[in-house]
Amino acid sequence: MATRESIAAIRRDGYEFSIDDFGTGHSSLSRLQELPLEEIKVDRSFIARLGKLENPSDTVVRAILALARELGLRTVGEGVETRAQAQWLANHGCDMVQGYSFSRPTEAETFFRRLRRHSRLAGPEGKVISIRA
Repeated sequence: MATRESIAAIRRDGYEFSIDDFGTGHSSLSRLQELPLEEIKVDRSFIARLGKLENPSDTVVRAILALARELGLRTVGEGVETRAQAQWLANHGCDMVQGYSFSRPTEAETFFRRLRRHSRLAGPEGKVISIRA
């Protein structure tokens, strides 16, 4: 009970919850009903196999994206390393992507400097569309 109360308090403060690495490890379908989530992050192991001839993950990723849509959850494709992967995800309704295709991990100071430099890329409601290294 204390955990649920803590989660409720955190959400009241404006924070949201995301399930990371969805489809692997401890993430499961039951978690989608148990937890007050806003977002599913599709595990990079699925993203890496998009469009592959051997053991492709296209069907699994499409199913995850469809499930998230039905549950009203945002989706993030993790570990996007190519424009082809980013385009595939965009074509199939993935809301956001993250990965080396956009930028390597960076220090906060460098990130904010880039953000200020590219602030002209801000879209509706001030959301940043793209930040390139």
